[in-house]
Amino acid sequence: MKYRKLEGTDLTVPQYVLGTGDYASNVPADIARDLLKTYVDCGGTMLDTSHYYGSFLVGGRSLSECLVGDFLQENHLREQVLISTKGCCYATNKPYEKRMTPAFLRSDLTESLRNLHTDYIDFYWLHQDDPSQPVGAILEELNRCVEEGKIRYFGCSNWKIERILEADAYAEAHGLRKFSANQVMLNMAYPNMTAVDELIQTWLTPGMRKYHERTQRPVFAYCSQASGFFYNCFKDDYMENIGYSYSRKYFYNSESLRRAKQALRLSKQSGMTLQDIVLGYMLAQPFPVLPIVGPQRPDEMKSTLESAQVPLTQEQIDFIFDI
Repeated sequence: MKYRKLEGTDLTVPQYVLGTGDYASNVPADIARDLLKTYVDCGGTMLDTSHYYGSFLVGGRSLSECLVGDFLQENHLREQVLISTKGCCYATNKPYEKRMTPAFLRSDLTESLRNLHTDYIDFYWLHQDDPSQPVGAILEELNRCVEEGKIRYFGCSNWKIERILEADAYAEAHGLRKFSANQVMLNMAYPNMTAVDELIQTWLTPGMRKYHERTQRPVFAYCSQASGFFYNCFKDDYMENIGYSYSRKYFYNSESLRRAKQALRLSKQSGMTLQDIVLGYMLAQPFPVLPIVGPQRPDEMKSTLESAQVPLTQEQIDFIFDI
């Protein structure tokens, strides 16, 4: 596992962040614990979760956060592992209730601290946005949480570039800390934007890409492997297997298929695995990127963490994108 100082912070972060969104819900708790152990044993030091993940199953409490918190406490790992969690996501039983307010922020953070058995969060994210809410009050509350020692750094997830720029301007005008990073969907596929918008998620748009190139603000990339699209899209059962439904919904289209064919050709020509190529693309971006990965088995975990030790070259990227 490679490590580096996260730009704009004093955090030393691993090359790959482990996403735990399905832990203790779609991924049974015993398997999730095996995955966490494998990640840590391989040198992994940053776990990404959310106040929302798994909360739809038991009274609004995040099963993912609870399992991660228990694992870290039982194995005395809190000081060795960075916790990344999120708040202010809409509630599953109230999908149209906007929750991007200082009050919900404070409430969600308090519950996350309890779930995770910790006094502080290393990186706290606003999981969604509500553009009708003044950005100033939200930033003021985040900065208060930093001053109180409850969070070390904070960022946004699924915010439009216009709102990020608005937040930057407010922070500069009022002498406040800005977002330290952006958590957004980014991978080598071409997204089906209707599906992305329906889930109230945000793709790294051209405007957002230019922003990150200019500011060098880090991106934490979720769906970094396109939910396995490049590894599975040519399988005989791809269109029928329910296990591939997520990647079909978000990434199955003619352009993604074309890129997959090019990636397969590059793999045969270069000797790189498809995983080397998919993750090597993430590491080749002209701004700092931390791919969030979510292997479902311990052997997948090991192969993922051993992949893409070097970024793709621009020539290789141009070959895949046919530029």
